[in-house]
Amino acid sequence: MKCQNCGARLGENETVCPNCGAFTDENSGYTIITTDDTVEDIYSSRGKKPRKGLKLFLIILLVIAIAGAGSYAYFTLLLPKQNSRPELTFTTGAGVINETEKVVYITMDKGNNVEYIHGVRLYDETTEGEPLSTDYEYTKNVDDSFRTIFFYVDDFGLKEGTEYSYIFTVTVSFNGSDTRYDYEQTVDFNGTITENASAAVFDHSMYERSDNENATETTAEATTQAATQAAEKIDTAFVYEGFWYGVPVENGDRKAVDAYEFSESSYKVTHYTKDGDEDWRTATESGDLKEENNALTLTGDSGTLTVTVGSDKTLKLENAGVASGELVARKYNSTVNANDMFEEE
Repeated sequence: MKCQNCGARLGENETVCPNCGAFTDENSGYTIITTDDTVEDIYSSRGKKPRKGLKLFLIILLVIAIAGAGSYAYFTLLLPKQNSRPELTFTTGAGVINETEKVVYITMDKGNNVEYIHGVRLYDETTEGEPLSTDYEYTKNVDDSFRTIFFYVDDFGLKEGTEYSYIFTVTVSFNGSDTRYDYEQTVDFNGTITENASAAVFDHSMYERSDNENATETTAEATTQAATQAAEKIDTAFVYEGFWYGVPVENGDRKAVDAYEFSESSYKVTHYTKDGDEDWRTATESGDLKEENNALTLTGDSGTLTVTVGSDKTLKLENAGVASGELVARKYNSTVNANDMFEEE
């Protein structure tokens, strides 16, 4: 049965339409309660479940789930990685190397654990914006571990007496790990750079040789070697791998020693001299080099010298007066090495 007023379905024995409020008794007349043109069938909507509250509930549940997942990822994944970053400490400074070149540097105190350096940038006071330079250099220790990372700063327009603060950003990976770690280190220095940084930047240790190379040969073995050395070609690659310091000469308060660097067709020698407590003075000389019969012939302004090459990776300087004798291998050319030659006598 339908309401004659609004057309809604009516239940049995209903005397009032539950939709519009009109009386259903045909003899009582109709009292129209609603003025809506379209009236919902109340019985057809009674079976529908409210959906607005359900949607809100699901949204809240989703937000809680996302927040929980984010917290889990941070505390179980990201945070432990930050806390487990290997410790790598640095010493910092600015100074002069190779007698004239000004640098700022950081020295890795545990560089033996570093396998690769993936990138270094130098910033001026803040890491925002473009870096001052990415053209970095590095040095290693004799054991091939990383030692010092540095930038040349001669062209940076530094002013004497002005305080500067530069920032190194360094990305490295450690032995046996593909994970890269970022480090940041600040270097504070004065624009008046005069301190010799050679000792900090370079490793002045002597080359380490294997036990076989250090072994003392018997007289018979030495005689055999001398007899066959002229006929056998010695691998001279080691000759060109570093600097060779001559015999230190001391005459009263004056000290003098030469450092040689050899290439395949030329040589360069740095003459170090020092009077008393004065600073070391340097002068350089270069000339032609000819390698033949396991010997190097050096021809320069000071005349001709001969350097004999031993199969035990030794060099001996001939016809150089009081400075004749065995040359000592060093990895770098510096006043620190020159001074050490006299202290090790």
